Amino acid sequence: MKITVLTYLESEKSKSHDVFVGQIVKALRQGGHRVSILGVHGDVRKLVTGLTRRKPELVFNVLESFGSNQQGDAVAGLLDLVGVPYTGGGPGELYLR
Repeated sequence: MKITVLTYLESEKSKSHDVFVGQIVKALRQGGHRVSILGVHGDVRKLVTGLTRRKPELVFNVLESFGSNQQGDAVAGLLDLVGVPYTGGGPGELYLR
């Protein structure tokens, strides 16, 4: 399966992400999946372009905040809108936390 791990970056120019992202990628690859990482901070165009370019069959969503939105509900809503299956709760569930 073609999977994109979606994660947070401290800034749009940052190249590093949390250490657990590498652990997720390693585990998914060991399971035989083709895995890419898409790190974003708060640029919706970068997010949509990255997903469009990668064409994932599944997004492994570990992006808990997006720009100034600390709940993650906006990202889940965007993933719903573009029709990409993803892990984790939907926008309604994330809004409630």
